[in-house]
Amino acid sequence: MKIFRLVFLLMMVIFSACRKETAEPPVIQIYDPADYSIVCVGDTLQVTASVSSSVPIDYIKIALLSENYVQVCPPVTIYPQSESYSLNAEYIISNTNLESGTYYLKVDAANEYAASSRYVRLTVSGIPRESRSLMVFCYEQADDVVQIYKMDSLLQYSLFKQLPDDFGGGAVNSRDQLIYSMGLYEGNLYMLNASDGSVYNQINAVIDPPFPYFESVSYTNNLLLVGYYDGRIQGYFGNGNLKFMYSVENCRLHHARFDGTYLLSVLEYYTGGFFFTGAIYEASGLLKDMVYGEYEVLDLFRVSGNDVVMFCNAGTQPTVRTLDTYTMVITHLKNLPAGEIKGVAQIDSDRYLISHTDGLFIYSFDDNAYSEIGSASQSGKIQFDETNNLIYMCGGKDINAFAYPSGNWIGTVTMPDSIRDIEILYNR
Repeated sequence: MKIFRLVFLLMMVIFSACRKETAEPPVIQIYDPADYSIVCVGDTLQVTASVSSSVPIDYIKIALLSENYVQVCPPVTIYPQSESYSLNAEYIISNTNLESGTYYLKVDAANEYAASSRYVRLTVSGIPRESRSLMVFCYEQADDVVQIYKMDSLLQYSLFKQLPDDFGGGAVNSRDQLIYSMGLYEGNLYMLNASDGSVYNQINAVIDPPFPYFESVSYTNNLLLVGYYDGRIQGYFGNGNLKFMYSVENCRLHHARFDGTYLLSVLEYYTGGFFFTGAIYEASGLLKDMVYGEYEVLDLFRVSGNDVVMFCNAGTQPTVRTLDTYTMVITHLKNLPAGEIKGVAQIDSDRYLISHTDGLFIYSFDDNAYSEIGSASQSGKIQFDETNNLIYMCGGKDINAFAYPSGNWIGTVTMPDSIRDIEILYNR
């Protein structure tokens, strides 16, 4: 009988331990906001819910997710340390870069042994995308100062920032509202606050003429890419914090775009005159391959799948080609009219604006066809304002504006100094 009692007590102890180790996850019931609620970027949501558990709740976390279940706003976390909790918390939709669409408000709860989640679908209205200004980078070698201007859609401009020393290239970061101005032989790389022009961060140049320190700068897909004369390539987050540094032997980064996986790169052999098109894995810095071509690649864009469209000049014969980043094979697609491509601007994944010495063209990748619009007699660097449907083209000291899609000329403004670059700053 005593043996039976001992066995019974031992079984009870084991059973109790098992019950504790297999405790159920917390139960969550969300009351507010309701499913399919319509909210706006910047709104403060009042999140109410009840959470219960058989053991103390370690934490409750609220976060906003995209349709692909990627977190898009910072979480709010609460630590109840009780077996039941009435949630009544504020959650701010603070990401001003959100596009309009469907999102998920996720509430997580966990105890020591398990976790659970509940979702509420929200229709979020993003802040409409608007162009704030055309950033015009000017430089006169005689003055040896960089003048950066802001220009509105009425072609009215004002001085934004004056910087010392020379100029090599400019870029804008609408997401973080930063303006980048890169020197060449002696100028630094400045990261400027787009609202007041204050220096947010900077990379100082090592002055060593006759060689420039910086080779190129570009901002694409939330990544600032900086090429150096000695073959280094550095990638920065928008705020200027270094993400990676790679080096390509015997080559300089002439131009690059980041497509989310590769740095699609135009590389120049260190002695000059020889151009390669390369694909560099952003995650590892491994150069997949680079292909030599007897032509200059003026610009390149990821279109779909493995295809990258390339706009090239070879003497007086401009061409459109495609690079397959899987096979690293370049294929000729189309000859453009004799002359030279001066600038390319992307309209969407299919259509591209081309500033050509013979006019203004639209090229369709899907149709592999081009057509001329308007009757532009000028050519130069080009930008497309997608919110105002304007085309800006610069050459010398002049900026010309054209309507899209007609190509009709709107007006011309003459700047105080020679224009070296133009970029469009949006509100996000």
